[in-house]
Amino acid sequence: MKTIRIYSDYICPFCYIGKVLADRLGSELNLPIEWLNIEIHPDTPPQGRSIHELFPPHIVQGMYENLNQMGTTLGLKFVAQDRLSNSHTAILVGEYIHLHHPDQENGYHDAVFKAYFSEGKDIGKREILSDLLQELEIDPKVLPTALNDIAAQTRMQENAQTAIENGVTGTPTFFICNERVVGAQPYPSLLDAARRALGLEAADPNVLPILKG
Repeated sequence: MKTIRIYSDYICPFCYIGKVLADRLGSELNLPIEWLNIEIHPDTPPQGRSIHELFPPHIVQGMYENLNQMGTTLGLKFVAQDRLSNSHTAILVGEYIHLHHPDQENGYHDAVFKAYFSEGKDIGKREILSDLLQELEIDPKVLPTALNDIAAQTRMQENAQTAIENGVTGTPTFFICNERVVGAQPYPSLLDAARRALGLEAADPNVLPILKG
């Protein structure tokens, strides 16, 4: 299957980087992209929780310094987060848009990532998501509709199940023509992996290996 499938969560900062990389890769190699959104911290309460419950302050500080170094070359800015949002509703809305408004899906992904990581907004709050939909000129009624949409709920559950079946243990995880690449690797490495998966050139021994899913 000549496509890029990506397991991702809106609260994963490396997925924000991964989206920029995937967009470039898909454009360069003319490959469609399918986002498979999963909750990496499904136990997070609806109101969110302190990120320091998961990581000590020095780890968080170092992570954001690293993220901004990586993001600078990609035009991304990361604002240090004190709280981890609950991403369930944002993902459910994303699945609804994927199913019913596919032409607006890419813009929605960009907007949610930017709101959370660059603007420090709590994407677990429905009013924040409603504002994002309005900014994207998507009918805000999509939000309450998505919460009760069986197809969107089913797809979200299927994403979680196939992630387990495919051995996904972290995000972002890319499947390029059924070959697995884990993490937001430097673009040259990701491009080399994709070209090898497509049989376009021999593998470069200096690039990290692709693990078969």
